Amino acid sequence: MRLVCLLLFVASPAYAGRTLYGWLPQTDTLQDGAFELETSLYEHDNLGPFHERSTFLAWTPALALRPCLELAIPIELSTLTADDTTPSSGISRYGAELRYRFLPRSQPLHGVARFGLSRNVAIQSQVRTEAGVAASYDLDRVQIAATLGGVLDINFGHFHEEFRPGVGASVRVVDELRLGAELYAQLSRDATLPSWAVFGPDIAWTRGRVWLAAAFGIGIKNVTAAPRLNIGADW
Repeated sequence: MRLVCLLLFVASPAYAGRTLYGWLPQTDTLQDGAFELETSLYEHDNLGPFHERSTFLAWTPALALRPCLELAIPIELSTLTADDTTPSSGISRYGAELRYRFLPRSQPLHGVARFGLSRNVAIQSQVRTEAGVAASYDLDRVQIAATLGGVLDINFGHFHEEFRPGVGASVRVVDELRLGAELYAQLSRDATLPSWAVFGPDIAWTRGRVWLAAAFGIGIKNVTAAPRLNIGADW
C-alpha cells in the first residue's frame, strides 16, 4: 500500500509552485480545503555595520479557509553572530498571517493581499504587524511579479518601520523548470535594523504537489549576499 501511494504521488500531474522566487511572496492562495507546509531557509551574510551573519529556518503551515482566503502560521528559528554581540540561536518569531486572493484564478493577472501579526521571542513586549500586496502577470512562458509590503514593530512607544519592495521575472524552460531573476529590498526607516537590498538569479521547480524556489541574492546595499530556498508540499 505504501508503494502504491508513493507511485501515485510521484506520478501526479505538475502544479504551479506557490512562488517562483526566493524573496518575493506568492500571488495565489491554496485551493479550497487544501493544506500546505512550506519550509524556508535563508541567510544574511555580512549585514550592516556590525557584519551580522545570520541563518533562518522557517516553517509555515497554511490552510485554505475559503476559496480566496487562507491562514498561515509562520514559526521562525534563527542563529546570529555579529561584531560586539553575543551569539544567539533558537526560536526567534512566531505568528499568524491571513492571505486573500482578490483576482480570479482564471485570469493571467494574479494578486494576493497579506496581513500578519507576530511576536518576537527575545523581546516579548514587541509586536510586529506586516501588510503587503503581491501581483504577477503570466504571458505564455514568462511571468512578471512585483510586491510592496510594510512592517511596523511596536514596543512600548518605540516604532520601527520597514518598506519591502521587490520585482522579478521568471521564464519556463521546460514544464517543470523555470529560471529568472529578482530584486528585493528591506528598507528601514531608523537605525534599529540596517536597510539592505539584493539582486540575483532564481530557479523554480515543480513535481506533482511538491515545489521549490531558490534565489541567490547578491548584495547591492549593506549586505554581501542573501540566498533563500523555499520548499513546499500541499495536500
